[in-house]
Amino acid sequence: MKLGLEQIKAATCACAGVNEENGAIRFQRLPERLGAQYQNHEGARIRRDCPASISLRFRSNSRTLNAGFSYGAGARAIYQAACLVDDKVFLLGPSEPADSWSGAIPPLKKRKERLFELWLPSMVRTDILSLELEDDSSFAPAKNHACRWLAYGDSITQGMTVHNPAENHIALLARELSADVWNMGVGGAKMDAFLADTIPSFDYDIATVAYGVNDFNSDVPLAIYKNNAGAFLNALSSRRPSSPILAISPIPFLTDKQANVFGETLDEFRAALASASSGRPNVILVDGRELVPAEPGYFVDGCHPNAEGARMYAERLLPIMQSCLKR
Repeated sequence: MKLGLEQIKAATCACAGVNEENGAIRFQRLPERLGAQYQNHEGARIRRDCPASISLRFRSNSRTLNAGFSYGAGARAIYQAACLVDDKVFLLGPSEPADSWSGAIPPLKKRKERLFELWLPSMVRTDILSLELEDDSSFAPAKNHACRWLAYGDSITQGMTVHNPAENHIALLARELSADVWNMGVGGAKMDAFLADTIPSFDYDIATVAYGVNDFNSDVPLAIYKNNAGAFLNALSSRRPSSPILAISPIPFLTDKQANVFGETLDEFRAALASASSGRPNVILVDGRELVPAEPGYFVDGCHPNAEGARMYAERLLPIMQSCLKR
């Protein structure tokens, strides 16, 4: 039984748009106004178009799931999706770069209703060519989670560089919190002024904001970073006064760069975020240095967490988010 566009739309979580183009189903991750801000820079556009944290959730008694994908430009050559069947993980996709791929999860033993979750790749544009279940099997979209999480940030929020898209820190947290996560993370993104003017119109229960390392590394003046952070946090607070906002300062950055061209350090950017967060009752400052140990073994390249770093990040941030959601 091949799933059609309307069935895939109904099963898709936290996505601005699902459309069929030239026989393939394509996903629009960012809302229109925010996505437009990343249109004119090729690297940003490529990262924007990756379906990071987009998942399909449905219930079926099928013993099989066959998938076909086509791929576009990517930020990293990591092409595999993750299919969770009652929390057992199967990877779907090529281990090397490819234009397209088709394959299936191993056959399940018994025909009974199960929850299927398909997490699309975080770092390459991925369109669905086909999703097929066993003939005469059932299909029903899973209910949306009660919690809506709006996650802003850069490449780390997008999911770089964890190979399993269900095991970067955003996905791990979403699964633990039973949250639908709208991932606004774009590799290379900074605390830009336009963020305050492009907040989505839908309601959300919690937001996280994690920018800073690119501002520091690309020599954005500290005063501009602080002003933009204050304006963005103010806009988020005004939009949803009762929803907690976690302002997450940069995690450890294992580099030889000690200061930007203005002599400003990454710790000064952390302090600027703390200052911008102060006095806002629904803004909770999180020290990113406490989330991932400052040791090479937790990073791919000194900047992006590996799978163990992502697990640590999620493990340490989880109780803070849980506490905020209980308020």
